[in-house]
Amino acid sequence: MLDLTSLKLVIWDLDDTFWKGVLSEGVVIPIPENNKLLVSLSEHGIINTICSKNDKTLVIKKLEEFDVAQWFVFNSIDWTPKGKRIGTILKRIGLRAENCLFIDDNPLNLADAASSVPGLQIADPSILPTIHAVLDKVQANDITLTRLNHYRVLEKRRFAEDSAIDNNSFLFDACITVQIGYDCLAHKERILELILRTNQLNFTKWRCSENDLEDLLTNGLSRCGYVCVSDKYGDYGIAGFFALNEERLVHFLFSCRILGLGVEQYVYDFLGHPALIIEGDVSSQVDNGPAPKWINSTRNTNAPKTETSSNKVIFKGNCELKQMSWYLDTSNIKEEFAYVNDRGQNIEFTVHSVNYLSFPFLNQSQKDLILRECLFADTNMFNSDMFDSDVALILLSTMPEANLGVYQHKATGIKIAFGESHFPLTDPNNWRGYLSGDLFTSGNIFTQEWLERFCSEWVFLGALSPEEVEANALTLLKRVSQNAKLCYILGSETPFLGNKQPNYEGRHFIHAEINRRMRSLASRNNRIVLIDVNDYLRSQRDFTNNINHFQRRIYYEMALKANAIIADCIGSNIAGKGRFYLWSRTVADMLGKTGLFRTRFYASFRKIIKN
Repeated sequence: MLDLTSLKLVIWDLDDTFWKGVLSEGVVIPIPENNKLLVSLSEHGIINTICSKNDKTLVIKKLEEFDVAQWFVFNSIDWTPKGKRIGTILKRIGLRAENCLFIDDNPLNLADAASSVPGLQIADPSILPTIHAVLDKVQANDITLTRLNHYRVLEKRRFAEDSAIDNNSFLFDACITVQIGYDCLAHKERILELILRTNQLNFTKWRCSENDLEDLLTNGLSRCGYVCVSDKYGDYGIAGFFALNEERLVHFLFSCRILGLGVEQYVYDFLGHPALIIEGDVSSQVDNGPAPKWINSTRNTNAPKTETSSNKVIFKGNCELKQMSWYLDTSNIKEEFAYVNDRGQNIEFTVHSVNYLSFPFLNQSQKDLILRECLFADTNMFNSDMFDSDVALILLSTMPEANLGVYQHKATGIKIAFGESHFPLTDPNNWRGYLSGDLFTSGNIFTQEWLERFCSEWVFLGALSPEEVEANALTLLKRVSQNAKLCYILGSETPFLGNKQPNYEGRHFIHAEINRRMRSLASRNNRIVLIDVNDYLRSQRDFTNNINHFQRRIYYEMALKANAIIADCIGSNIAGKGRFYLWSRTVADMLGKTGLFRTRFYASFRKIIKN
């Protein structure tokens, strides 16, 4: 039996349903009553879409000719079976089948739809007078077409999402803004509509009455707020509501229009992860993890807006960034360098793009999986300030990209970069070297049992290709603050002739290809700048023990270039320690036969510089 009271979407067939005749066979004639019904449905907050077997170009032309194209969204027009396409429409528009009606004159199409989309309401065109009669008895509640306009925005967003490289890229590029307001009485009608109509993202499912809602908003015992959502595609209006009573959520619900944006997790984190008893099925989950990084919120709609100052500089890298930092006053620089944890593990792989594009955005269960299965992991490695809104410049290096190997978890698809790509952890031929410590272990003590288990659960993908390095740079550019620049250090294209390590063999060729792509990228995008080590290398004497390690003069010259880039980004440079500091460190290295001497020399000299 049809239930028109819960109707949210009408899916129209066209030929001999919405209009008279078959378009592919000749002339079709509009049905005035159906044209009027489109308007009435829309003014009652019910959306209209098309699922038709037809030529899309001809249909669009005919809809425009009949002046009705503007009333439809998320249309599906091609020659494939309709059942599967209707399922796709509902998924994209975010509605439950029970709230949707498919109208078609062909019984086979109706049967296909009912079989493919369980719960979908179906009817032939004889239902249309009944719909007219039902709507005539109910006062239109959306004369301004707010609901239709919101779905037009959603349609734009879905199109952009389909065109994005991946979902994370889309979310960071969407400029999603969440605002929370507390003057709920002024928006009581919209909040009540959400409470009564929302299903997929209604976590508590308390269908309270208008009187109950008014009491909740005025009793002084509950903390209530509504959630406004917008992005660069448009404004979704009030798309959520929460009510806290004695630190327990009695209402926690969101419109299906914002499904997939992470808004529910953002609000749950904003509220401090209060007690929440979930009733029935929901299309998303919330946990005690942090808010999604891609949501940039003004948390109180009544709070004055302030401009965020972008002045934070981040050095994220290994020895090349660390050595450069010696020649700069780093008091105003956020350093995210390799570190040794309390277990003696050297955590240096966080500077690889696979890791820093992933680690800050993992949920707690994903982090737990990595910590459980990756012996070399550390709890602090998931933290980074790279994606803060006040970041002006991030300095990185492309050298780890050519070095580390990438592994993928077979069950979940999670990726992590670690260790020399030349010696995969998953290759039993390398295990003797890892067990004995002859191969680089980054301070980890591997066992045969752990290596076998890791091999069974993870697959080795190899080092990133130059194309992947470039793609990850573009992804990072979208995820960081739109005011931030990225500065990459390029690797040496000159071979180190003293190399005796097979994992560094031919590395200069890989550097050259990565550099070529990064130079091209920087020439096309003014938010990417480069420090090219090849500008400073003169001879083999400029290397130390491998192609990625250089004499102090090289780091000093690169630090000068970095200082100029910093000045361009934040309006002033940072204090440098000059050539006398370079000379002092060189003398200390020559005279200091022990690490203790060097440590004391550097400490004393830092005091002189500071004073």
